[in-house]
Amino acid sequence: MSGYLQKLQNLPQNTRKRVMWLVIGIIMLFIFCLWIFVFLPKSSVSKSQGENKSLSELKGQLQESITGFKEVQKQISDLQNQTNEENSQDTSNKKEESNPRLPLE
Repeated sequence: MSGYLQKLQNLPQNTRKRVMWLVIGIIMLFIFCLWIFVFLPKSSVSKSQGENKSLSELKGQLQESITGFKEVQKQISDLQNQTNEENSQDTSNKKEESNPRLPLE
């Protein structure tokens, strides 16, 4: 290592500056890659866990909504049946009323 540094010191100043910037760039690239591999996976894991949680919450809400919708449909069909029965009773009563009986004298 000291032999390489001795050769580097004997080079012209422009060449030493190029080597300096090259080494700085390599070190910065290494630090940047290290930063990405250390910090980025944690945030992506937490995001995916948050997405899974929110998706499971949405699934639960959707199932509750479907159950509520089915209950409303059942109530509507029950009301329709009741009104149909009432209408059929009303029409039978009207038929009886439309044929009034005359008293016999």
